[in-house]
Amino acid sequence: MPFSQITNALQVYMGSVYVNDFDFNNRSYRVYVQADAQFRSQAKDIRQYYLRSDAGMMIPLDNLVTVEQTANPQVIRHYNLFRSAEINGTAARDGARAKVSPRWKPSPRKNCRTE
Repeated sequence: MPFSQITNALQVYMGSVYVNDFDFNNRSYRVYVQADAQFRSQAKDIRQYYLRSDAGMMIPLDNLVTVEQTANPQVIRHYNLFRSAEINGTAARDGARAKVSPRWKPSPRKNCRTE
C-alpha cells in the first residue's frame, strides 16, 4: 500500500479535502469531502476506515496505522510565517545595560524642557 494513499485516506476521513466548485442560483459553492462528525470525533474511529488495495481487497486502516497520544503545545506562535517563541525578561538591578554594551554612555539631552 503506498504511503500517499494512506495519508490521503486519513486526510479525507479525519479532516477534509477540497473537490471542486459548483454554481447554484447565481452563487458559487465549494465542495469538500469528509467523514461525518460522529465517525471522526475520536482516534479510535480509525478502526472503521478501510482502504482499497491494488488487488481490489478492502484493508482496515488500523492494520496499517497506529495511533499514539502525545503532548503538544496548544498554540504555535508564528512571526512572518516562521515558528517563534515569546521571550519575556527584565533588566538586572546591578546595571546590566553597562555590562551588555560597555561603550554605551548616556548622551546629554538637548532642547529638553524641565518643568
